[in-house]
Amino acid sequence: MSFVVCSNKPQDGAEVRSENSISKPWAFRNNLRSTYQIPENGQVALQSCKVNIPERVVVGGNQNKFYQYLGQNLSASGTSFNQASASGIDATTSWPTLVRLTDTDQYEDFDPTDFADRVQQRMRAGTYHPQFKEKTTVERAILAGDFLGYDIKYDQHAKADKVNTVSSTDNSYKQWYVDIGKYAKEPTTSFFTYTGSTGVFQRTEGAQYYDIAAGINIEKPLSLAFGEFEVDINEGGALANANASQVEWYVGLSRWVNNPNGQNTWEPSYDVSKAGPEGFGEVDGSSVSPPNGMVHMDFGVGRCHEGKLIVFNRCRQANGRYGISEVSYWANTNSIYKGSGRFDLTDAPNGKPDTTAIQRVRFTALNEKISLHLYDGSDYRLVTEFDIAQPKGSYFKPVAQSCWCLHPVLQIGTKKDENTSSTMRVRTFDTVPITKYDPTVENGGGWYENNKILGLDETSRLVDLRYMNGDQTSGASGTYSYLSTSGTGINASAVLVLGESNLYEPSSGANATELLGFSRSIVDTPIVPAESALSQTYESINQPVFGSKNSLFVKLNNLGQDSINAMVGNQSKILAHLTSFEDKTGKLTHDPSTLVYLDLNNAAPLNVNEFDISFSYINEQYATVLTGQSIVCLVFRKKPKSLM
Repeated sequence: MSFVVCSNKPQDGAEVRSENSISKPWAFRNNLRSTYQIPENGQVALQSCKVNIPERVVVGGNQNKFYQYLGQNLSASGTSFNQASASGIDATTSWPTLVRLTDTDQYEDFDPTDFADRVQQRMRAGTYHPQFKEKTTVERAILAGDFLGYDIKYDQHAKADKVNTVSSTDNSYKQWYVDIGKYAKEPTTSFFTYTGSTGVFQRTEGAQYYDIAAGINIEKPLSLAFGEFEVDINEGGALANANASQVEWYVGLSRWVNNPNGQNTWEPSYDVSKAGPEGFGEVDGSSVSPPNGMVHMDFGVGRCHEGKLIVFNRCRQANGRYGISEVSYWANTNSIYKGSGRFDLTDAPNGKPDTTAIQRVRFTALNEKISLHLYDGSDYRLVTEFDIAQPKGSYFKPVAQSCWCLHPVLQIGTKKDENTSSTMRVRTFDTVPITKYDPTVENGGGWYENNKILGLDETSRLVDLRYMNGDQTSGASGTYSYLSTSGTGINASAVLVLGESNLYEPSSGANATELLGFSRSIVDTPIVPAESALSQTYESINQPVFGSKNSLFVKLNNLGQDSINAMVGNQSKILAHLTSFEDKTGKLTHDPSTLVYLDLNNAAPLNVNEFDISFSYINEQYATVLTGQSIVCLVFRKKPKSLM
């Protein structure tokens, strides 16, 4: 029997995390000056080892993700949230979103400050509501020099943060119809121009009457805290004359669709509008045509082919499918047009178009509530907005998570051989001061947009088809209470889902309660008093545990001992499980009471001139959390005859 001591360095010193290539505390080799001989049929066992684990946070394996949720608090007053026939998550417009602290299941380790930065970075990446984008902060809580945990604060962009960004960029509106032929991403034919300095959107001179001139601007989303989108449709002169030109025009708000569906149209893959009815239904003995080209708008208003004012949204239809549906604003008793059916934009003296009746359209966002007003030259007249006392179908659907990020959409039609270059002018588009926004890349835009990139259309469809997102019938009583504004911001609960929950679904694999220092898997009660009316702050209840919460193993890499790691399904060089190192920091030693010898499978004496030692997690990844001096003491012997 013989005893071998291996170490990466002579002694402990300052904690240096960038050791040279052969003396890392988690992987090192000791070269011998003379050959060491192991007898035939040799065995090896770990006699003891010593490591240093600093106060660092180790993340990985099954402990690298949690979820965050923005919307209706599902456990308010200690009861499960219910509305109408739905309960729990199905009674809301929201969906928990994943926060993944590492890109894979590999382990990473951080000091407390770096870990707070990582959590903040990943929470911001997984925040899709425009009012909360780039506002979440994660900071260490320090008292008298002691680290107590983390303060996680959800802040929001308020009413005062609005930025009126009509856009100074020419041609910043993207073609918004289909991706095929002359409507392709890089078309040879353009059907409109946009002048950033004036905000004028103009149909191209000479375009055929059946060509679709529609554009969307995805530079920034609409602020949902009192944000306004206002467009001149008839202010006189050449800058805004679409209504006076008696052509079809449409103004609306829409999510961005990163990839066209199977019909090459820029709309959700589950949209059935093109298979829907040609008309919008009969009202007062007449029906009208839906918008020409079926350009996707979540919320829209316009002048249809028959010269009537139509209001519409994309929502759950009465048949349970998602598509375009008309909003019966005349059934809403709060509307200036109540009881009169569709307003006729051509109804004026001597049969001439009334060019002053409507000059502007304005959408206003109050959290989940979108209201629509028209300006008639003297005042803004309400067309429709949510009121729970009004018939369902007489107001817009709520702004659900699937359309949190809304962008301006403009569309102008023409008459054959005349009025081919009509115009509209953007007066106001209130956005939020987001520094990085790009809905065409992963985590760059809204929730729906991100799902589209990741191929998760089914998840978006489930939200779009919830009961509150449907028109049902104009006579049905509204039952869902829209989340509105609170002070100068929006009213929404921010919830941390740190463990799997039957209430906040889906939350599969969430396992960060202890990692972040909380005692409950659902954290939905912020500290009181709050720093401001717009912020919700959560403080760790317990000091997070440093060191590895995962098992460590020591490996002898250059000898032939028998070892199988069944978790990864391969042969391994694991020598021993270091059972005493979990949840601990500092200078640690492992001294097993019973030595477990492993066969080296050498039929003849084995000459060794180096020992290759490493420390790993169960997935065989290096345990890079280690620092300083690591010592491994090995015992070699010839296998006893009684075991042969």
